[in-house]
Amino acid sequence: MSVAKNYAKALFEVLAEEKNGASTNFELARQQLVLVESAVESSSELKMVLYGPVVSAQDKSAIISSICDHIGTLSVVKNVLGVVARKGRMSILGDIILAFDKARYEAEGAASGKVVSADELSDAELDSIRNSFESKLGTKVYLEYEVDKNLLAGLSVTLGGKTYDGSLRSQLDRIQKTFLDGAAAASS
Repeated sequence: MSVAKNYAKALFEVLAEEKNGASTNFELARQQLVLVESAVESSSELKMVLYGPVVSAQDKSAIISSICDHIGTLSVVKNVLGVVARKGRMSILGDIILAFDKARYEAEGAASGKVVSADELSDAELDSIRNSFESKLGTKVYLEYEVDKNLLAGLSVTLGGKTYDGSLRSQLDRIQKTFLDGAAAASS
């Protein structure tokens, strides 16, 4: 992730130096990164070309430049992605986006985290979770979200390195550990 963080940091710093509405530029740059990622990920042929060793670094950069021109990305986004493509690192674009988000959140003094639930949550439920943590922490909170059926029921929230786990899976694991610890103590 450190390579992705370096690219994200470079993009973030250039955008921060720009004079006009930096906050808007951050959001626009993020949207454009996601659009490029979607374009690449939606085509197995494009992924093969950009991720594989057969095509030259210059050709990969030219392909990304063409995609950026088609989308109409900011020049800084196009330049950073051109370097990423030339270095053969397009496969880490998702990590670059995550690192870019984290850099932005840190600059805003916000917290970022992740919600994992056993079942699909509605936008209202996610907003409620976000609002609860914003009230508790006294700062803006940005949350990633994913569904993991292995949790069985409930959800887990990781924020600022601390995990709040209300999943059935973790409760069952705690019961099993207590049972095994008790059985081991009884046999001693």
